Amino acid sequence: MRQQNVVILQVFFKYDNDLCVRELMSIRTAIGRAFRPAMHDKRHMAFVIQTTETPEELVNRIRNVLEADSIANYWALIPYQNPAGKFGGLDALTTRVRMAYADVRNKAKAKDMRKAERLVRESSDHDTLGKVHVERRGKRKHTQRSDRA
Repeated sequence: MRQQNVVILQVFFKYDNDLCVRELMSIRTAIGRAFRPAMHDKRHMAFVIQTTETPEELVNRIRNVLEADSIANYWALIPYQNPAGKFGGLDALTTRVRMAYADVRNKAKAKDMRKAERLVRESSDHDTLGKVHVERRGKRKHTQRSDRA
């Protein structure tokens, strides 16, 4: 399983967003992952996307949608986990990025991780006959030291 990434996809339009509704909807359906719109302006829209793809793979996958005539330019990048902005926590981009990284961290703490660690530990504990050494935990034996008076 590949690692989850948080990617920001920024799209700049030649015309106002009100005139590019069809392109916006096609971008939303083409993303096909968990995303949230984060920044928008008169001719700009950004999406915070949770994906296992790199930014290059994401752009290559949805390139046919991004090459529409009404789209002037686009970028995809991986942001830092703690972005800072002029308005702090009131900024939509910083809030969405932090929320996306929190979701990624929560998904990484799945119960399957313990199972994978246990399998690795068991496979490394085999001896030459194929038996598994089981670590037994019992009461600790107390020994007296002779150097104490």
